Amino acid sequence: MKTVINTEEKTIFFSFEDFKAKIVEGNCCFICGAEASSKEFNDEHIIPNWVLHRFGLHKKRITLPNGTKFNYGQYKIPCCKDCNSKLGETFEVPISELLKKDFVDIRKELSDDREKAALLFNWLALIFFKTHLKDRTLEMNRDKRFNDGKIGDHHYWEDMHHIHCLIRSFYTGAEISPEVYGTMLIFPIADFEHDNLFDYIDTPYGKVAMIRIGSFCMIIVIDDCRGSLNVWNDLRKLKGSLNSYQIREIIAHLNAININLKNRPAFKSLIRDNGEGKYTIFAQLPPLWELKEEQTVIEDRSFLLHHYISIKVELNDHNLKVLQEIKMGHYSFLFNERGEFLSNE
Repeated sequence: MKTVINTEEKTIFFSFEDFKAKIVEGNCCFICGAEASSKEFNDEHIIPNWVLHRFGLHKKRITLPNGTKFNYGQYKIPCCKDCNSKLGETFEVPISELLKKDFVDIRKELSDDREKAALLFNWLALIFFKTHLKDRTLEMNRDKRFNDGKIGDHHYWEDMHHIHCLIRSFYTGAEISPEVYGTMLIFPIADFEHDNLFDYIDTPYGKVAMIRIGSFCMIIVIDDCRGSLNVWNDLRKLKGSLNSYQIREIIAHLNAININLKNRPAFKSLIRDNGEGKYTIFAQLPPLWELKEEQTVIEDRSFLLHHYISIKVELNDHNLKVLQEIKMGHYSFLFNERGEFLSNE
């Protein structure tokens, strides 16, 4: 599909080629596509500024996919002043108000208000997209003796194109069909997990993102059209608050499921009257949600959980033994040997 620009010179839809050239490889505003020479830019914080203020993160550092650190305060991507203001009005003001509430009130509000739930999903997808768009400018190896390219060189930008359409819907006026939205979960955090009240984890492969805001966390699978809910039967066993290791196990499960769905949904954009009419983003769902046969599985839960835990813990003798058990699939933070949920209450 070609790029669609309406009579007001607004880019309603970027073709994949223009998305790659202007947004991924260029230095244009990631929302409207304007070049820095054509408008005033003030750039967009990847982790929203209100979150940085709330948890005192401006001078702290986020861990990048290559294991190096980057200051939250400078962790930004190109954005024009107009789009930055609109992002604040659309997402940051209502989301910051929502997330000031306690877990019970947030869950009830999301259950009662589908539009608010869709806004939260899109906000999480927006943060996910921003983190990986930033990767295109970050060296895989900061040692200048090695030319290993950029972190973003390893991303599959065809999948990111759909996410870009999704997060721009506030700008383009696109109507998003209900089946497009993926899995979204919200959990309370165990009382003893009082350190690191902010946390963020995502992966470009499984399209899973998790953000912790104080006493609860939210997890989304961006492009599974809720397929994960249909194949992970143990999900309903998760009752009560979770600790940070259990959260990482959930992320590992969801990544493994989404990577290994046998049949994937296909996302489409329908734009009428060359951008002057209705714009709809919809999904064609597979007839049956199921996982690939075991012999064709790409990455399993154990491999992913080993990765998430190994970068969190001190590598002493005891932890190395536990990590080996995790890698072999013999260890779970969520369930005991009888398959019962390990409660933190």
